[in-house]
Amino acid sequence: MRKLFMALLVLPMGAYTMEGSECLKVHEKSLVQNILENKNELRKVIKKLSPDMSRYLAQLILKDHPAIKFLLNKLSLPSKTLEGHAKGVYSAQFNGAGDKVVTASSDGTAKIWDVATGDGLVTLKGHDGRVISAQFNEAGDKVVTASWDKTAKIWDVATGECLNTLKGHDDCICSAQFNGAGDKVVTASDDNTAKIWDVVTGECLVTLEDHANCVGSAQFNGAGDKVVTASDDNTAKIWDVVTGECLVTIEGHDDVVGSTQFNGAGDRVVTASNDGTAKIWNVARSSCHVTIDGNDRRVISAQFNKAGYKVATANRDKTEKS
Repeated sequence: MRKLFMALLVLPMGAYTMEGSECLKVHEKSLVQNILENKNELRKVIKKLSPDMSRYLAQLILKDHPAIKFLLNKLSLPSKTLEGHAKGVYSAQFNGAGDKVVTASSDGTAKIWDVATGDGLVTLKGHDGRVISAQFNEAGDKVVTASWDKTAKIWDVATGECLNTLKGHDDCICSAQFNGAGDKVVTASDDNTAKIWDVVTGECLVTLEDHANCVGSAQFNGAGDKVVTASDDNTAKIWDVVTGECLVTIEGHDDVVGSTQFNGAGDRVVTASNDGTAKIWNVARSSCHVTIDGNDRRVISAQFNKAGYKVATANRDKTEKS
């Protein structure tokens, strides 16, 4: 059962999901066999899924994955296909209440959907390029989108109005994320920088610049006083949110670091790299605590569980590890 669920739920929403990416391919044959052998237990566990696991299950449903359709049919669980984008969907995320989903698409829009009915509620239209990611704030009343048009946008969930356009990057924006309080956003860009923005004014508060190559992801810690970035320069960096000072440079990977994340306590960071490994780091010592290897191809993403004592990885070799 554990392998079955990790195969289904290894990636968080908005992690690093690309159109047609192999990381979304599940081994249907073994999955179906596990479903048939464990139907009753599976039904019980699905009802108790964590938010992150539920979000990834929703993403696979959005991708219309045949193995997920089979699972839902066998368990008599309701499913919805959210149809309305003109091109591929890069990411999908639930709000905190679980009653809405926001999707980001290469058609240049994001859409907000009603989970119960599958109806499209609002289309967030205004970007001039692909929308790579879209994320709710914790309150669920705003969404931030990141686009190849070099901007991020803040949107009102109820009306679909664009509240602010965050301009200042010189290349594509790969990700955008709210802090816990919802008053700041951090963006990561192919211009080798990350930026922290004021949500209300749209002002750039600080630019995080010390990477030698594209910054693929950026994330706040739980307290909101630090940001961790992952870069194509094979490093991750931890930054002071107020001053923009680089506090720690995490070195040890032999290839691009594609994603990174703090644990809940903020004392550990996990990194995923094209060198085929994920690593867990002690923030205070900037030392590698654990290396998770054995992968023949790049690790797409790595994420702590909510308690912070387990890590799940998604790998380019069509496997997962936990």
